[in-house]
Amino acid sequence: MRDFHITEFSRYTREEIETLTEINPDAEIKLHQVDGIKYIRATNFLKRPDDLAEFMSKFPAEDKNLTVAAGQKADVGSSAPGFQQYIRNFYFRALNKNLFKIGYDLKLHKYNQKRTEFDNFTNCCYPGMKAYHKNYLPHTDRFGIAANMYLTDPGTSSSTSFFRLKTSSGTLIHNEFELSCANDRDVQELKERYTYDSSGVGWEPWVKFKGNDFYEFYYDIPAEYNSMSMYRGNVWHSLTYDASEKSKVRYSLVTAMMQK
Repeated sequence: MRDFHITEFSRYTREEIETLTEINPDAEIKLHQVDGIKYIRATNFLKRPDDLAEFMSKFPAEDKNLTVAAGQKADVGSSAPGFQQYIRNFYFRALNKNLFKIGYDLKLHKYNQKRTEFDNFTNCCYPGMKAYHKNYLPHTDRFGIAANMYLTDPGTSSSTSFFRLKTSSGTLIHNEFELSCANDRDVQELKERYTYDSSGVGWEPWVKFKGNDFYEFYYDIPAEYNSMSMYRGNVWHSLTYDASEKSKVRYSLVTAMMQK
């Protein structure tokens, strides 16, 4: 049996943890509206992004790629590419509160703070990762608001990409609200095509997806180092990433917000 020395543990004071997630007072934070989306983007966002990345990297994660390669069954329910670390929002109380305020002050949401729940996790994409059941295709989120904070520089070719669904009648659908207002014929066509495009094919090489005759690409938010992008989860979007061996790791911390 191994004996541990207390110095082997990663221990922090509450203030030290909050310092890791402190927002830079010089951050440039702006609201943008383009076609079917309204979003907030900030640059030079965190005071200590490298220290936060080091802190975050210590949390364990199951990588579905590795599990399946080992001939095992994955317990990961998320369809996100690469791997995710699921971390209690205990560590991010101050950050979550500040992100809520940014979204509220810039009128991206009208949530009641007392009724808002937060979920924190990371997304990590890396060279050689595979796609699973076409998870490079656009999707909407189960939560209302997502704020992505990028802790590495994955290069200029990585982004969050936004798409609109298009029907044979010419109808364009940017988000789930527009889908709920579409006519029955368009809805039926979209359901049939969505089922066809999203049918599972297991594992395949990752695709840097930029649209087809069903998903029409229209906008990118770059995954720039130490930037933050916040948008509504009901818009169709996907993660654009080059998973070839020449690429760099894309690592981000996500704060998700939803109303109880």
